Amino acid sequence: FSYTFSDMQKRRAQLFCLLFGLTAVAVGTTALLDPFTDSWLFTGSLAAYGLATFAFLAILYEQRRKGAGERWYTAVLPPAFFLLLYLFYRGTPIWVPYFFNVFAITFAVLITLYLASLFTWKIVLIFAGLLTVMDIILVFGTGTMGQAAVTLLDLRLPIAVVLPRIPIQDALHFSALGLGDFFFAGLLATQTYKKFDQKTAVTSALIMAFSLGFTYVIQVYYEIEFFPATLSIICGWLPVIIWKMTTKRKT
Repeated sequence: FSYTFSDMQKRRAQLFCLLFGLTAVAVGTTALLDPFTDSWLFTGSLAAYGLATFAFLAILYEQRRKGAGERWYTAVLPPAFFLLLYLFYRGTPIWVPYFFNVFAITFAVLITLYLASLFTWKIVLIFAGLLTVMDIILVFGTGTMGQAAVTLLDLRLPIAVVLPRIPIQDALHFSALGLGDFFFAGLLATQTYKKFDQKTAVTSALIMAFSLGFTYVIQVYYEIEFFPATLSIICGWLPVIIWKMTTKRKT
């Protein structure tokens, strides 16, 4: 992973380290303030200051660094920062939904960017069909998907983006959309762009978002606990593709 940062310019690498250093200082200082103060968070504040010190030392090292090569210290900062926040802040009110959603969205974007290039159009069509069928079976058939999601969410791992339910209900205050669903929608939009054009890709993304929003409203109104989001995504994406392929054949 450190090879990813090997071609980064010196100023950008220093700015990258500075960003994490200042953020770690802010996190450590916040942990010392009410209502967060306790012995565990005090330890977390020391860890945050330690990470900030590491980031600032990396800036100095980068200034004196000569030649190209691995920047292992820049590769260490993102996962170390996540582990710091997860270990010390997951029990605080600001972890869910704030930090939780920030990390979840970041992971979803990175997964899409890294993996989307591995797919072709034909593979995407097969993958979309199989994934949707499997998701429907695991949600409505066996219920395994819902149980797994609840288990991971109980651990407060950012495996989904959580949205508040309005009006707030007694048991279910949040609805969650898994990172796999974000990746699935991003993959379809990316491949649509490669296959057709930017306008079609944007249109498909907007309709997929509308379909997910409509499903969210139905789910809240009828108090449906689990629903396969891949089905909503396909229902938004497929009509756009059929329309585009039909008009393309006519022309």
